Amino acid sequence: MAGGRGCGFDTVTARPAQSVGWDNRNRPRCPTISGGRDSRNCPWCPTVVLTTSSLTGKGLDEVWAAILEHRARLEEAGELEARRARQQREWLWALVAGDLEDALRNSTAVKAIRARLEAEVESGELSALEASEQILAAFATDAPAIWKR
Repeated sequence: MAGGRGCGFDTVTARPAQSVGWDNRNRPRCPTISGGRDSRNCPWCPTVVLTTSSLTGKGLDEVWAAILEHRARLEEAGELEARRARQQREWLWALVAGDLEDALRNSTAVKAIRARLEAEVESGELSALEASEQILAAFATDAPAIWKR
């Protein structure tokens, strides 16, 4: 399922092909716009409900056409570019968080107190908040040396 804004899916296929009663009037409603009313104005919401058969291949051309149409709608609305920009921002902070966590775990000062603090937290002698403050204070003493790359 696709993430991002909207209802969370791009194209819906109902199976089996023998299903009856599904047509464009029965399309899903997007819960994120207009109180769940018609999803025509939501670029992330499907525009059709299709039936397909993996056995006979019925409907596969229509599914592919719907996928291409959906992509065109997303591009036209600027949604793909916006999504890529959000992904880049999230990646930036994931990289920062990863580097910080690696540096924290490899800090000599943190290694020296880690086992003791974890034991004190587990036994209830020390709160997690108090231990985290001590870990960060210890890390701060090592940080200047760690970041001289």
